[in-house]
Amino acid sequence: MSDETNTGIASDADRVVEGLHRIDQKVDDLRNQRLNDPDSLGDKLVKSAVPALAGLVAGKLFQIAWDKGAARRNVIKGLAADAPQGLAMSLAFA
Repeated sequence: MSDETNTGIASDADRVVEGLHRIDQKVDDLRNQRLNDPDSLGDKLVKSAVPALAGLVAGKLFQIAWDKGAARRNVIKGLAADAPQGLAMSLAFA
């Protein structure tokens, strides 16, 4: 009976060791992938900053154009040029 118990423990230990080896291999693969990456930190920063800045500039240009059009419409309606835009436009600009 003791042989059956030891065999079960040994197979469990073998499975655990095998799982740890798989994890170790995955970590090694990820490390090699990171070390062999052709993009530097600066490249990655530029790749993320350029679209963000382009979106910021496009959003500001849209808001300026919208505000000029809204001011013109408000004056035509007899309201102040800087009257509130409403809930939909407040949410769009946010």
